[in-house]
Amino acid sequence: MSCRLPSRRWATILPLRIFFDGTPQLKARFKIDGADNPAGDPYDEVRVTLSVRERTLLLNGTSYNKGVAVNPLARLQAIDPEALEWMPNGCVAAIGAGVSPKLLKRLLKLWGGEPKTNLAIEALIAMMDAQGGTVAIGAAPGGNAETIRRLTLRNWMLKAMLPLGEKAEPAAMLINKFIDGLYSETVDDYLAITNYDPENYPSEYDAWPSTAYGTKALLTATVPYKSQTMKALRFKNGYELRVVAPDSSFNATLRLLGSGDYLLPAIIRDSRQIK
Repeated sequence: MSCRLPSRRWATILPLRIFFDGTPQLKARFKIDGADNPAGDPYDEVRVTLSVRERTLLLNGTSYNKGVAVNPLARLQAIDPEALEWMPNGCVAAIGAGVSPKLLKRLLKLWGGEPKTNLAIEALIAMMDAQGGTVAIGAAPGGNAETIRRLTLRNWMLKAMLPLGEKAEPAAMLINKFIDGLYSETVDDYLAITNYDPENYPSEYDAWPSTAYGTKALLTATVPYKSQTMKALRFKNGYELRVVAPDSSFNATLRLLGSGDYLLPAIIRDSRQIK
C-alpha cells in the first residue's frame, strides 16, 4: 500500500504558514493506492485537519472508501487498559492494540522477518486466547543520557504484555528456562516479557497511559522536560505525543513541555540536534 504524501519541504511550510498567518485550520486529502487492509475495511482516501496553537498541534483524520467513511481498524478490539498499567517505571513510549490471533497471523505474513523470529512469534500467537485481547509494548530508558543515546537493548528496558490467559504461566516457565536475556512472569491473564530482570528492578510501575477506554489502537511517546531522555536527544524542550484510533477516525496531539512558548519554532530548533 502506497500513499502520495506532500514533499518534506511542504510538510514543513504548511504548518508554519498556519502558525504565522494565524489560520485556525488546514485541511487536506491523501489518496491511498491499494485496497487491501488486513486490519479492517479497505480505504482509498484519508482526510485530515491540522490545527496549530501556541504549544499544541492537533491532527484529526478520517478514512474513506469511495467517498464513504469506513473503519480501517474494524477487525481490532477495544484496548484493555489493564494491559497498559504495568509498563516499566519511567516509561517514555508505549503502543497498544486490541488484536486476535487470526489478525496477527495475517500481519506476520505481510511483515516477513527472520525465520527464527517468526517461529517464536507464531508459537506465542498459537498460545493466545482464541478471542484475542490487547497486545502492549512499553519502553523506558535504562540509564543516563550517555548510555541511552545508544539505542541498544542493553540501554533500554522493554516490556511486552500478551493476552495468553491460562497459558500465560506455562509460557513464562518455558521462556525463563530456555531463552537467555528474556524474563517472563504472569500478570492476571497476561504474559509479561521483559529484557531486564524484574527481581532486580524496583516494583513501582507506571500506569502508562492511564486512559485508553474505547480505543482500538494507541501510541504514546514523551520526552519529559529536564529528563535524561531530553538530554540524550540534546533537546531544549520536552514533548508529549499521543495518537488514538477509536474507529474510522484517528486523533494525534503533540504538546510542548517546558519553558518554550511556541511549539513549531521549538520543533525546528530541536530537530537540528537529531543526527
